[in-house]
Amino acid sequence: MPSQIWIRRQLVGFDRVTPTVLCWETHSAADEWRQGFELIQLTTPFVFDRGKSRWLHRARHLLDGNHYAAPAREAKLIRQHLERTKPKAILCHFGYSALRVLPEASRLSIPVIAHFHGLDLSSGLRNRWYRDSLLKYLDRFAQIVTVGSHQKTWILEQGIAPEKVHLIPCGVPVAEFTPPPETLEEKTNTESFAFVLTSRLVDWKGVDYSLKAFAEVAERHAAVRLHIIGDGEETENLKALANELNVADRVVFHGSQPPEFVHEQMRRSHAFLQHSLDHHTGWNEGFGVSITEASSTELPVVVTRCGGIPDQVVDGETGFIVPQRDVSAMAAAMGRLVEDRALARRLGVTGRKHVSEHFDTADQVRKLERVVLEAIGD
Repeated sequence: MPSQIWIRRQLVGFDRVTPTVLCWETHSAADEWRQGFELIQLTTPFVFDRGKSRWLHRARHLLDGNHYAAPAREAKLIRQHLERTKPKAILCHFGYSALRVLPEASRLSIPVIAHFHGLDLSSGLRNRWYRDSLLKYLDRFAQIVTVGSHQKTWILEQGIAPEKVHLIPCGVPVAEFTPPPETLEEKTNTESFAFVLTSRLVDWKGVDYSLKAFAEVAERHAAVRLHIIGDGEETENLKALANELNVADRVVFHGSQPPEFVHEQMRRSHAFLQHSLDHHTGWNEGFGVSITEASSTELPVVVTRCGGIPDQVVDGETGFIVPQRDVSAMAAAMGRLVEDRALARRLGVTGRKHVSEHFDTADQVRKLERVVLEAIGD
């Protein structure tokens, strides 16, 4: 998916590994990502948690306990592709995919690296069929990668050997997000103050809380603006909320945009917002790529303490971490940035330095490649 740009960054960043990509569906917006790699697309995937056929699938796997294994027809296709391409290892993004591929990989003695991200170690665990399958087969993976320290802790609590578990955030290519000097000068000399928010517009991203906090700030500061980049099921509700809060004329909904647009808007903004929530479904943030992109662009960030976000943001040094669902606390942090440009600038500069030292994509991909090579025995 276009939102999973870290996959492309890993593919082009590998040095000693030559990847072949196996997927279930592709998105036209990501066509340019495919250049230079063999891409194998399987048929439309079997849906494990809906429809009558799921019960037959579960019954077939009562003995082996992997209810997320590929169904017979798909397993045959996977096996054929593996026999043809002869991979030395398989890196599976998301736990669901790792369980799906594991049986055929095991039959061919190919090690599987399970790379967890977010849903697969949060709300996904509410599904007993997925949870039970994962717990039974977790130690069958050759290596395990998580993007947040909270995820690594959970994996270790399941009794997995520490040497098999690796914390490797997705990161961001810092060099691509360097703000040009003229943009920094332009932002410094203007009276206006622009906040930017880039996210899927779904309820667990808490965009409504960000809007309410912005409305509080807008009551005290006439020159503030909010740019919202992204789309989702909450779009119309959020537009209605902006009208209700009387800030519709200061909020721009840009919709879904390509990375280049996001980068440029970040460069022209003064601060970044993300109010992620521990959702009632069990979801929490794995690694907020957009947060790190913003910090790399020298933006101070105002975020919530959710999932892996505290791994990324140093409260009071690279931005502010506020309690979830606390509109007043978020508005207060935003107001401090508007009223103290020197503080905002200092947090932004420190944020970029922090990202450069800890989250540069090149470093993260090298770590991931070492994990792959370790699984191979190289």
